[in-house]
Amino acid sequence: MMFPVNAYNWLDSAYDAMVENEKRIQHRAQQRRNSVAPINVIANHQGYEMKMAVPGFSKDDFDITLTEEGNLRIKSVKNFKAHEKEHYLRREFGSGNFEQTYALPEDVDTEKITARVADGILSVSLPRAQHQQVNRVIDVA
Repeated sequence: MMFPVNAYNWLDSAYDAMVENEKRIQHRAQQRRNSVAPINVIANHQGYEMKMAVPGFSKDDFDITLTEEGNLRIKSVKNFKAHEKEHYLRREFGSGNFEQTYALPEDVDTEKITARVADGILSVSLPRAQHQQVNRVIDVA
């Protein structure tokens, strides 16, 4: 059975479209990996602890700010350089660019927020504000 030449052109076009679509899917997946760092949030009596997986990062790679709206913004731009002698068969991390913003609970003492990096984990401590309960007599009018 013979196909006209334009049938082969259609097959080539379909294959090219499939390859381009796969490239777009892989590119979007890489962008998602680079734009979101996995995070755990733990609550206890003292406050909250945010733990973010950031392998290969140092403290100088982060910009952590409290926004005017009272949100916590964690931003990082990090490009891991490949050595010329290395030949990657698979490379799933190569940059660590991300920016994430978190709404903070109302009971966080924003003056006492601290952050540290150790063993590939960024830990942000969000202590609760200490509310002093004052015993007082309320006059009845």
